[in-house]
Amino acid sequence: MRALVEDPAGQALVASLSEGEWLRTRLLSGLYRAGYFAGAPTQPSPDLTPVFKKAVSAGAAAAPQAPVEDVARMLAAAPVGAWMPLQVLVAALRPKDRVDQALAVRVRDGVVALGELLARADPGSLDERVGPAHDLIAGFLRGHFGADAVADAHSAIVQALADLEQAGPSSLSWPT
Repeated sequence: MRALVEDPAGQALVASLSEGEWLRTRLLSGLYRAGYFAGAPTQPSPDLTPVFKKAVSAGAAAAPQAPVEDVARMLAAAPVGAWMPLQVLVAALRPKDRVDQALAVRVRDGVVALGELLARADPGSLDERVGPAHDLIAGFLRGHFGADAVADAHSAIVQALADLEQAGPSSLSWPT
């Protein structure tokens, strides 16, 4: 952590919030370095909701063409870790009435913009998988978007899986 956060006050804050968990330390250190803790209450036990909200808002500002909020909302229904295939995420966000090849690029931009909040495996490949980086973030996403939005996201994911299976292997290609 000392290599990730230089100032002693930041180190103390991250250490107290990390509860000895290395993944939490890495995640919170990245959010601290990005400046998302600025203005957040730090005593006695800070609510991390404002920190996570700032990270989502910063992602949306950094990639205005990307559906950052939609990606975050859909990932509220995803398991923690890099489990959801990016193709499924794209298909779940795709409007039913048209195929939008550029959407895949914008969704990937949204994933990149969400940065520390997400876990990614095989980034940039056809096998890329994403999901919330930690239980803290998964809980934030579910609470932030609410039970109805999470249920809708689950339905969209199930429909996307059915559509992808029906379309066959060619539906899993990415634009170049």
